Amino acid sequence: MSSVKLPYFDYRIRYDANVLYNHKIQKYIALFLSNPENYRQMEDINERDKQDYFMSILNTFFSKYIILSFERNFDEYIYFLSLNIDKQGSVNINGGGDRQSPTAKRERINDYKETQNKKVKFIEYLNKKYGILITSQRDNRLFLGHTEIWKNPSPELLKLEGWEWVLEKSYDDETLAKPFPEDLDSDLIPLNIRNKVLQKWRHIRSVENEKKMKQAILQKRLAEEERHKNPSPKSVVSKCEDDDNW
Repeated sequence: MSSVKLPYFDYRIRYDANVLYNHKIQKYIALFLSNPENYRQMEDINERDKQDYFMSILNTFFSKYIILSFERNFDEYIYFLSLNIDKQGSVNINGGGDRQSPTAKRERINDYKETQNKKVKFIEYLNKKYGILITSQRDNRLFLGHTEIWKNPSPELLKLEGWEWVLEKSYDDETLAKPFPEDLDSDLIPLNIRNKVLQKWRHIRSVENEKKMKQAILQKRLAEEERHKNPSPKSVVSKCEDDDNW
């Protein structure tokens, strides 16, 4: 049995699952789904392995944007893992067949059992803390408002829940030659270029805002000069009345 240690929580309280449903990683799932090339090979994966494969490549993708720690971010860490429990006898654990030594086979089997036992504990944890139900028939975790997105991943899932904006607010050009979006989401910039991108984007925005402010001041000044040159009829009448009263 796996010796994984689960974080303590008060079993008398039902915690709000929205912290997971609305976690920033959901942005990365949307960004991942926006490009079908990211999961093109899903077409060749059998149904039994789809969750494992999809969540594996998804985690690889969003690890470019965020770092999750098993100790510090336990709930998020396990929520965005594959929690597929294999049916008994459905997987060939030995793999290497007779070419493997008895010790290697035993270690492989023990590793497999440990992984399965961890998943069972993670599923129980999510159910007891958040009321999220995961069984061999149904996985009720929500990703972009959908369950079991690995079954039919598609950019269309973004439209149904209003996530199309992630493309407009993301940036991943390491050369910084690509134009910046006007409204940039810092979460949607890879970690390795985030600081450089934000620094340059803020500088550009600062210069643009300064130009807009100068243009606004100039336009106001020109309008005032024009008003002095060509006063309105009402202003002329008012001035004449003042002169008469004097």
